[in-house]
Amino acid sequence: MKQNDRLIKIDEMLRREPHPSLQDLIRECCESGNSTATIVRDLEKLKNDFGRKITYDRQNREYRYEKDYPRLSTSDFEPDN
Repeated sequence: MKQNDRLIKIDEMLRREPHPSLQDLIRECCESGNSTATIVRDLEKLKNDFGRKITYDRQNREYRYEKDYPRLSTSDFEPDN
């Protein structure tokens, strides 16, 4: 899955309940292998490039947005050259 597609999928997952764990994000967004670093980079990209505030709930081991943001779509990304 390309990064833009993963970011859109992660955006969708952070909106729904129950909120996803890191393992949920890896399972849904990565094809094979240990992908923890990939998902962590994607979460950082959502924070830094799209201004999304993402909270990690240690008790429930889940990620979620702190507030409601506009949904990401393919038009939010520059075309690949």
